[in-house]
This record gives sequence, structure tokens and C-alpha cells, in this order.
Amino acid sequence: MKLVHLATAPNQTVAELWVDCLRDAGIPAMVRPGDTASFLGVSAAPCRVLVDEASVEEARTVLGEVGE
Repeated sequence: MKLVHLATAPNQTVAELWVDCLRDAGIPAMVRPGDTASFLGVSAAPCRVLVDEASVEEARTVLGEVGE
């Protein structure tokens, strides 16, 4: 499985929500924090959401439905 960048969330909380939606749809996904890490546990900095390369199109559809 090769993970690729799908989207950049404005913060870690939003990224975790997106990842939960993707996983609920059966798409392997994970959060990759930006250049800065929070020592308090949750980063307010943008975070990248990564998905399996084979699932990119399906993941875009899922996130598009979440945003509607």
C-alpha cells in the first residue's frame, strides 16, 4: 500500500474528522501533521490527509459528500 496526499485540512481536528469519514467508507487513511507539532496533543497547524493511492478517487468522492 502506497500512501499519497489527498487533501490538507486547516487543523488536526478537521483532519481527524476527515480520516474518520474515510475509514468509515472502508478507505485506509491517516493524518500527517504539518511542519509544526503541538506539544499539547492537537495541532492548530494545517495537516495533510493521506490515503492509499488506489483509493484516491473514491476518497475525493467521500470528502466531497462530507462537505455538502
